[in-house]
Amino acid sequence: MSIHQPPIFFPVRDQSSFLSAMSALMVFLSTLCLAIVLALGTAVTQWDHQWDLKATIQVLPTFDNESKFDENLKSVNALIKQNSGKIVKTTTLSNQEMMDLLKPWIGRGVSIEQYLPKMIDVEFKRTNDLNTFSEKISDIQNVRFMTHQKWHKNMTVIGQRIIFVAILLLIFVFIATGLAVAYATKNSLMIHQREIEILDIVGAYDSFIANQFSRIVLWLVAIGAAIGFVISVPVIGGLLAVISQQKIGMMGMMRLNIYHWITLMFVPVTVTLFSVYITKRTVLDTLKKISVVK
Repeated sequence: MSIHQPPIFFPVRDQSSFLSAMSALMVFLSTLCLAIVLALGTAVTQWDHQWDLKATIQVLPTFDNESKFDENLKSVNALIKQNSGKIVKTTTLSNQEMMDLLKPWIGRGVSIEQYLPKMIDVEFKRTNDLNTFSEKISDIQNVRFMTHQKWHKNMTVIGQRIIFVAILLLIFVFIATGLAVAYATKNSLMIHQREIEILDIVGAYDSFIANQFSRIVLWLVAIGAAIGFVISVPVIGGLLAVISQQKIGMMGMMRLNIYHWITLMFVPVTVTLFSVYITKRTVLDTLKKISVVK
């Protein structure tokens, strides 16, 4: 039978509105969840890479021997110079910068500069370079070498948990879509019971009847899916714009590139095809049960 021929069954107005509205909502939620997974996944990857190659050197003060402190600092600077080919850049924090960082905790008017260590931030080219430097600097007394990755591991774990929750929500949305489509299909079978009986009398195959219902669902769900996706695009764009402007840690790194948007475009297509499959399976299973009863 040609796909251009009009369908035998026509959807009831309430049912057609329900299917279109349901598919629009499900596609909107699915697209939003998948966008969070993709954008946050990119942020977690960049966050890990950003701190994998960074470390901080602390030259601790020696109160009983100030010359020892100067000697340790010279040894650290000499080691940095020896490994300059393995280092991208170094940043030395001044005492004033450290005091500014500590002001929220110690307040103003408190002088603790003599107790502050000398802080040097170092960014390496490769992980092996960082590990080698760490072994060498351990020979210098009163010097701490701390990687930034340990400090920011909690943020990575939080990001991964949010991704996991978003994936679970995405799965639940697809399950809810399948249940809603199956329910609507069974109602349609009850409404069109007389037409189905006539088709059965004239010898129509179950697959033929299933295809007729699938055509209706394909059209209704496709319309709703398109509407849901169109609505989701500016919402996702607006959310990412607001988050990126805040520049709050890892969240400020959330981005969607062109490949991510192409992936999101498959959401309405997937929901539509999934709905058609659920419809066909529901019709075939229901007609099979009816045949057994007969």
